[in-house]
This record gives sequence, C-alpha cells and structure tokens, in this order.
Amino acid sequence: MPNVKSPKTKKKKSRAKVTAETMAAGQRDISVSEFFAKNRHLLGFDNPRKAMLTAIKEAVEVGRSVYLVVMNGSTRNRLEKLKLLELLPQNHVSENREEILRRAVGE
Repeated sequence: MPNVKSPKTKKKKSRAKVTAETMAAGQRDISVSEFFAKNRHLLGFDNPRKAMLTAIKEAVEVGRSVYLVVMNGSTRNRLEKLKLLELLPQNHVSENREEILRRAVGE
C-alpha cells in the first residue's frame, strides 16, 4: 500500500474582535497644527515647488497681491508650464528685484 499523507490543516489564529471603540482607545488628541504638520500633503505643501504653487494660487484666490521676481530660464519655464504667471498681472512679475519691490510698496 502506498504511503499517502493526509493534507495538513492550517490552524486559524484567534484574533480579538477589533471595533471602532477599541481602535479609538489607542488614539490621542492632537492639535490642528500638529495634524497638518504631520500631513502636509493634504495642504499641498509636500514639496517646495508644489508649496510655492499652492501658496500663490491661494493668495490670488483670496484677492491678495502677489509679486514675483522671476529670472529667465528654468524657473520661468516651470512657472509658464504650470500657468502660474497667467494668474498674475503682467506688472507683478519682473526679473528686477528692486523694480518689483518698488511696485509692491507703491501699491
């Protein structure tokens, strides 16, 4: 008679029933600022480029004046690709820092 092994049965691990109440017991209260400091991606500040884009868009949306000193080259190209420069009046963008400061202060 051939030697036939019986199939092994896996033992089920017993798990405690997890409920929302048991999960909440392990949580702690944190401030709003602490939450967003840990979850910057929810605000759009998870990298410098995205942070700049988000800050400028939000400032423009609430009616704030935004002035940018933008040199020709990769920075200007990036801002043009993102259509960020289209959000600002043409006289709010310049390559000359002194000129843009005068415009901003004169407003």
